[in-house]
Amino acid sequence: MSKNSSAPVLIFFIGIVCITLGSFIGIYFKPKNLLQLIESNLYTLGLQEIPRASARVSFIRKEKPMDQKAIVTSPSVMWPQYVPILMYHYVEYVKDKGDTIRQSLDTLPITFEKQLETLSNGGYTFMTMRELGDVFDGKRRLPDKPLILTFDDGYGDFYTDAYPLLKKYNAKATVYVISGFIGYRNYMNEKEIQEIAKEGLVEIGDHTVHHISLKYAPNEEIQKELAESKTKLESLIGMPVFSFAYPNGSYDDRSEIFVKQAGFSTAAGTKLGVLLDPSMRYKLTRIRPGANTGTDLLKRLSLNSF
Repeated sequence: MSKNSSAPVLIFFIGIVCITLGSFIGIYFKPKNLLQLIESNLYTLGLQEIPRASARVSFIRKEKPMDQKAIVTSPSVMWPQYVPILMYHYVEYVKDKGDTIRQSLDTLPITFEKQLETLSNGGYTFMTMRELGDVFDGKRRLPDKPLILTFDDGYGDFYTDAYPLLKKYNAKATVYVISGFIGYRNYMNEKEIQEIAKEGLVEIGDHTVHHISLKYAPNEEIQKELAESKTKLESLIGMPVFSFAYPNGSYDDRSEIFVKQAGFSTAAGTKLGVLLDPSMRYKLTRIRPGANTGTDLLKRLSLNSF
């Protein structure tokens, strides 16, 4: 037989093989349509096999590892993001002029109101620390111009001076309460904390039982302080406590782990900064607004380094 006469036979034989193979693939992989069958063959080259529980094998395209700085935890968030967290302690008119520490940590109520006015007029969106944790988890979108007000220690002037102003400007905030100091002189009492929690504008956060520096405490003491304070606050307000602040801004890698294990979703320190990402959720930076108001406050918030 000549080469020319054998060509049709060879073509016919190849056709039979292709049809048989195509039928086998169609039965075995059960593609929804012809396009899927074509794609499954086209993508075979340069694809990675992923074994499954069954004997079958599927294929996915190989992707480059994602840059950790480009992690998207929400449809609208690409980290890092500009999220200023303002840190306050006292908001009052200090009567004891000899109490220099108190004066150094104090913000006058008239100044605080001007700051709230500046931030409101500047288009900032007030958030709580719990909401920031939800953003990190992809459960909530990051609003335009986000900003968080935080108050450490749970002093009595928060209820008498700061809280009425927060309500006036409808400004969300987080107040970190030292559970072992509740009801002591110069600290909020149980009824005041319960009222704040019930009204919902301000989140109740945790600041340990005795305001100890976690960096220098033994493991057992850290775990006890975290567990007891969280339990006491949750029992008091009747809801979970998600947010934590390190007393004295003192922490290390070890205490970060304990805070996470205790069930908190965020933890704030006292280091300065305004750019945040989810990898920082247990060592969040904050800034002190000081006595700045108006354009001076807005300039301070715009700084990338301190």
